[in-house]
Amino acid sequence: MDDILLLRDVSPKDERLDRLKLKTIETSRLLKDTIYDKYFHRQQKCANYLTFAITSEGMKMRQTYWTTKAGKKMAKIRFCRSPGCILCEGRRAACWQCRGFKAVPRLLADYPQCVLLFLTLTLKNPLIDNLADSLAAMQEAWRRMSCEYRVIKNKKGKILRTQGNSQWQALGWLKSLEITKPEDDDHCHPHYHVMLLMPPRYFLPGSYMKTEAWGEMWKKYMKLEYQPIVDIRLIKQEWKEAIPEICKYTTKASDLVQSQDWFVKYISQTKGVRRTELGGCFKKYFRDDDGQENLINFDEEEVLEDAGAPIAEFVWSHQELLGDDCWNYQMVGDGWLVQAR
Repeated sequence: MDDILLLRDVSPKDERLDRLKLKTIETSRLLKDTIYDKYFHRQQKCANYLTFAITSEGMKMRQTYWTTKAGKKMAKIRFCRSPGCILCEGRRAACWQCRGFKAVPRLLADYPQCVLLFLTLTLKNPLIDNLADSLAAMQEAWRRMSCEYRVIKNKKGKILRTQGNSQWQALGWLKSLEITKPEDDDHCHPHYHVMLLMPPRYFLPGSYMKTEAWGEMWKKYMKLEYQPIVDIRLIKQEWKEAIPEICKYTTKASDLVQSQDWFVKYISQTKGVRRTELGGCFKKYFRDDDGQENLINFDEEEVLEDAGAPIAEFVWSHQELLGDDCWNYQMVGDGWLVQAR
């Protein structure tokens, strides 16, 4: 077995892919013989084959293709994108984090006097059976709350009506959904993490909003009869720590594996829900893929530069080494590299 080259040995930073794949296999077993048995099979096969370009900056995941006997071009890397897939969630989070680390410096350079805030919006834990309704209500409340205030006038300058939220000041935002599992199997805890870009006047008298004011605004647009827990804090040089907190898993694997019944209901209630969204000026700085996040090539410039780079191929395979029974991404072929195609 000495001739086996593992992905984690060739590229230590990609050892995370081994862990994500193992977690995917573990969680997907809960879907076997359920109404989502098809997702079990899709997740078991998710990204079983990976290809990487060998660049001066290390190994970069790149899509390659093979041609069938019928002449059809087929992609080698296939992410299943099915609900609850930990590997796809991990790649999606990495995709958004990469966008964030590239976009925020440009954003701050163009808006040097503006400030970044980190906002967390919650509500009481709904029943897992009612999660879809709660998410729809949260999305509608956010849409109305973040709507820019406008005064509509006629040709003579007479005010006809107003629309939007007069308290809303953010120039742009990045919002993500997180759902955690409480101790019981009947409820869930959905909440938003949001990065806001606020104008310089935000800290002036009359513009500044305390945490209580943010809570009242969220309560108003959510139409709640109780005071929700809201947190708002200033991001100074800590935006690099904030990006991973915002752009992360929707739900941790450790939550999903606790209960098969909760996991199945979770998938049923979250199908079609968009996890991460942009608004305002943030859209100009983040590359938005219309909801279909790029799980392979995070940097389009690198794709162009690496077009002729040699390729290393890896397959998810069983390995028995020194008595340890395990699975890893293992290099394909006799040599280190194969020709790019």
